[in-house]
Amino acid sequence: MGMIGLKLWSTNVKCILFLRPMHDAHIFDYIELFVMPGTAADLAKWRFLDIPFILHAPHSYAGFNPSLASMYKENEKILDEVYSYAEALHPSGVIFHPGVEGDPLETIRQFAVFRKKFPGLFTSAFFENKPAVGQKGEKCLGASPSEIAYLIGETGFSFCLDFAHASCYAVWAGKNFQKIIKEFMALQPKIFHLSDTLHGERDVHLHLGAGCLDIPVLIRMIPSVAKVTLETPKDIQKDLQDFCDDAKYFNRQWLQERPVTVEDAKRLFDWRNDPSVIENSLSGAAVEWESHCRWLSLKLADPATLFRIFIDRTGTLIGQARVDLESGTGKVSISIDRSSRGRGLGSAILQRILMTCRTRADIEQLEAYVKQENAPSLAIFEASGFVCIGFIDKNGNRFVRFVLKMRHSL
Repeated sequence: MGMIGLKLWSTNVKCILFLRPMHDAHIFDYIELFVMPGTAADLAKWRFLDIPFILHAPHSYAGFNPSLASMYKENEKILDEVYSYAEALHPSGVIFHPGVEGDPLETIRQFAVFRKKFPGLFTSAFFENKPAVGQKGEKCLGASPSEIAYLIGETGFSFCLDFAHASCYAVWAGKNFQKIIKEFMALQPKIFHLSDTLHGERDVHLHLGAGCLDIPVLIRMIPSVAKVTLETPKDIQKDLQDFCDDAKYFNRQWLQERPVTVEDAKRLFDWRNDPSVIENSLSGAAVEWESHCRWLSLKLADPATLFRIFIDRTGTLIGQARVDLESGTGKVSISIDRSSRGRGLGSAILQRILMTCRTRADIEQLEAYVKQENAPSLAIFEASGFVCIGFIDKNGNRFVRFVLKMRHSL
């Protein structure tokens, strides 16, 4: 099962209080914690969270540079603190940078020594690829696919692929970005760092969709079993709302769909009889199994019904959308699995179904009925261009009638 990670620094203790609610709401699945030297006193605060962790060891700007023999003692001191974090948080992996302005042979030698001294740090260790040139103009090790292949081959480490760093390297080397990514993917990365960036040699991390990378294409390249840490900008003072927006973007871009089949009967039945779905439905009542099966058989046989199941990047069925067409008007119905709510998937599903409807010349307009108290659904339809044209009252509840005139694509 794939997972989404939140990148934080061990100094970000002010945001700890709202991390547990975000994790429980499935906004992220793990924290990738960059261990800043000198933060051992804060370790207990992170352990209190009881959330899955990956650790990111300090890099050269934080004093850790395994490619220089002169840095060995300082590197050892820093890793001793990282080891304390690993002992307390039991991370599923530890990510390292190969170093700067040094010798890859020295990097390999130092990690061979450190593996014996700190064995717990290297049960699942990763090298991350870097830009060829750092922010201060320094030469970074591990920028090219061949360099990473050599380093992981000599150390037995696994690979963490940073897409933005790969873009920087491709620009510096004058090489095709897609070709570079293909070469990196051949090294079977298990962790991915994802952010957008600008077209240049220096590393810039932007929100998803705000830069030059084709983020949807990159997302579809990521194996469903991988861990994906979003390395987008974050405002710790605003409850990480910007990260939540990037996580929703990620989930929307990965969304897959297929036609409903008779094998989906039980899942659709469970979704239909979810208490919140019943509460917001026109009928306000549950359905019986036999009645549901008869209804589904009729819908599957009806060419005027567009009925789709939606799947997230882990292969989990997360919702459905249905359009019942009559006399040029398609009535839209959407439901999301309880465990997948709050991720922006309702909006993504509606956009997908709208794209399909725009290819159908026989659909002149769409309509939807949303309970007046159902604020999230009201917002989704309004944001998608639906217009309120009135209300209907049914079973003691008022429903907003939305309509969207179709503009068909060729």
